[in-house]
Amino acid sequence: MNTVSIAQRMRKMIGDHFHYLDQNWVLIEVLEQEDNLILAAVNSHAPIQADQYGQATRRVPETLTLQISDPEGEGYSEDILVLLEGRLTD
Repeated sequence: MNTVSIAQRMRKMIGDHFHYLDQNWVLIEVLEQEDNLILAAVNSHAPIQADQYGQATRRVPETLTLQISDPEGEGYSEDILVLLEGRLTD
């Protein structure tokens, strides 16, 4: 299975919500070159982000990066399969 085609399929799900690791997430980005997707936590306590000087400046949502394809590049990674099982529909 081609990694680019998997990433392109995942890109169509940007904005979809998932229940993963006992928390609700929204898919916010698919990084085709890195073979990753980025999830943002929904309704979580946003941690405080520090600036380049270590000063607390703003709250940001928790994010999670998952590998899209399995190590052989033949299909979806185990994490993605579990994520897709928890896809929430309207």
